[in-house]
Amino acid sequence: MTMTEEFWKARLDAGGRQCYAGIQSAFSMRRKTVTLDPVDQTKLMAICCAVLDDHPEYFYIADSASMCYHTLGLRRVSVELTVDEIYGRQETTAMRGVIENVAGELLRKMNGVVSEAEREKLIVDWFLDNISYEVNNVYNQSAGTVLVKRKGQCSGISRAFKLLCDRANVWCIVAKGKALSTISHRWEPHAWNIVRINGEYFHVDVTFMIGSNMDKKRPYFYNYFNLGDNSVNKDHLQERAGAPICLRDGKVPGQEDVKKLTSRAAIVREVSAAIATGKNTLTFLSALPVKSPQEMMNAAMSACSEALSGKRAGAFTVRVSAKGELVTLSW
Repeated sequence: MTMTEEFWKARLDAGGRQCYAGIQSAFSMRRKTVTLDPVDQTKLMAICCAVLDDHPEYFYIADSASMCYHTLGLRRVSVELTVDEIYGRQETTAMRGVIENVAGELLRKMNGVVSEAEREKLIVDWFLDNISYEVNNVYNQSAGTVLVKRKGQCSGISRAFKLLCDRANVWCIVAKGKALSTISHRWEPHAWNIVRINGEYFHVDVTFMIGSNMDKKRPYFYNYFNLGDNSVNKDHLQERAGAPICLRDGKVPGQEDVKKLTSRAAIVREVSAAIATGKNTLTFLSALPVKSPQEMMNAAMSACSEALSGKRAGAFTVRVSAKGELVTLSW
């Protein structure tokens, strides 16, 4: 099963779509030069980007390009676009074979999985299991590099995610704009994805989730899985006109019944309820007003101890584990 939609092509005007078609044909046929009707440089680069974001299978084409105008007197009559290839034909063929193996492995895991969200999560988990963020990778914006060499940067990761979503029949586009870097604390160019799950649109940032799970130990922290506009806009800025509106946050499959607790009193209440039903663990999403993970864990242990002291006599031991917002208490 394969789903492909030229979402960003549909957002162009008639002239832009004609230019897109010429560029796409050149990329598909691996022509390094294409002559087009005259268009300014900024718009032409945006159209090239739209082609590569709609078609991550053109992973052998570089993001960079040069252009030269042909004139008749003072009038521009055409523009010649020249692009570079980052992988030759033989290497591209070999890489396609690896990508097919990755897609095939995922599709086998999805056999019988009807839920779009569950299929999406299987793809996210594959990235968290296998992909590392590469700062100085010369081919970092290529979906092929990500899926074959298992490393990349945001544009390559978002395109690779779309490529696998297309294969798994999960609607997905590449979103672009800026994000607030957790390293430099500045707004920097960034790419992520928007998916459509059961008719609703959500943001998903695989690059940021890779950064949140660098130890690659499960359970993973899905802090940028299926967010609404209000949540993602805290540190992301969508700059492309025509992107779908994402009305609300979605749920992570397998965590639908996990409560988000916002206070120490709420933890005491939930631990007490768990004890009353004979349970000895509690898993929740922490939204406690704390400044550090250690402060959050200390608050959770203290609240659990308070609940236990009111329900049990004698000594007891409280253990806590946390991965991002996901916290598990046991006693």
